[in-house]
Amino acid sequence: MEGSGSCTEANAYTSHLLDPEGDTITVNGVTDSGSRGFADGRVNLNASQIYGLQQGTSSKGGDPKAFSVGLSFLHESLHTKYGASFYDGTEYEQYKNMFGTFDDSFQISNPGAGSAVSTIINGFRRELGQSTIRSYYNGADRDATIYLRVNGEKAKFQSNDNIAPPPLNELQRNLLNSLYND
Repeated sequence: MEGSGSCTEANAYTSHLLDPEGDTITVNGVTDSGSRGFADGRVNLNASQIYGLQQGTSSKGGDPKAFSVGLSFLHESLHTKYGASFYDGTEYEQYKNMFGTFDDSFQISNPGAGSAVSTIINGFRRELGQSTIRSYYNGADRDATIYLRVNGEKAKFQSNDNIAPPPLNELQRNLLNSLYND
């Protein structure tokens, strides 16, 4: 992972996801809904939503890498049963739902502290020296109010403030087409 620090826990978690003996997580690009992970191992990523989060973070002085596609994938993968299984037997076990995944509504230490997923991903962000999420509220499937901590200061933005990503170049278009056609 890129950043100003190293991320031991994220590296271990990524190794868990890439374990050839592990389960498969299938990633889909979507435009009609927000990014989301499912217990059955599907992860939907919305490029416009991720771009909007990056632009919003940047507009408040934060590092847009805090909402990179990679960190967005890691976040959503924690909503899958296989992703959440990395935390079996840890202090996070109690925050899993009946499907064995992390639900964003489960709070870790106190109300308003954020979900188990946000707490774990914020740990990755802290190790990388990036902005952390204080909390967020999804009003609609793709629109959210994000509360950040940037250089120790509180910041807030709407994810739908900047939703149009730049046009894809030919290489990006070809890559996406090859993923959809497989």
